[in-house]
Amino acid sequence: MAYKKMSYNELLQNYIFKKYQMNTSTTFQGKVLPKMIIPYDMFSEKSSFWELKAYEPCGAIFSNTIDMSKFLKAQLDTQNKELVLTQTPTFVIDSHKSIGLGWFILKSKLQHDVLYHNGAVGNFSSNISIDLNESKGVIILSSISFILIDDLLDKLNLSLLNLKNDK
Repeated sequence: MAYKKMSYNELLQNYIFKKYQMNTSTTFQGKVLPKMIIPYDMFSEKSSFWELKAYEPCGAIFSNTIDMSKFLKAQLDTQNKELVLTQTPTFVIDSHKSIGLGWFILKSKLQHDVLYHNGAVGNFSSNISIDLNESKGVIILSSISFILIDDLLDKLNLSLLNLKNDK
């Protein structure tokens, strides 16, 4: 089998964004810059956008709630075997926490499996959680410095999913 050399963005476009109709998601800042909200630093000052270059896999995806909702729905579809694989624990931390391929997997007090991922780049923070048993999820995207709100976003996200204090 021959493999074609692809950039990180091409891999995302071919295997994720196109497949799940995430039409505005990209790693190309110039493509979305006119539509982006202004990020703010921890002093409430306007900030600049980061260019991650070699560190793109650490958080260079520009997306929005519409595309992230499509990704969330795709995670709930068990026909997407490649996504089900990412939800499988590969490392167990304790009886309530494990790690999958890109997800923390939490066990709620109701014994529900909850996928959870957060991240922050520059002065943007994002947070997604999915209750697999209830087929519902929460997405939070923020343009405020993660230093100020990271833990608050985690608590808000799980609270909105009705899993407060389960983390």
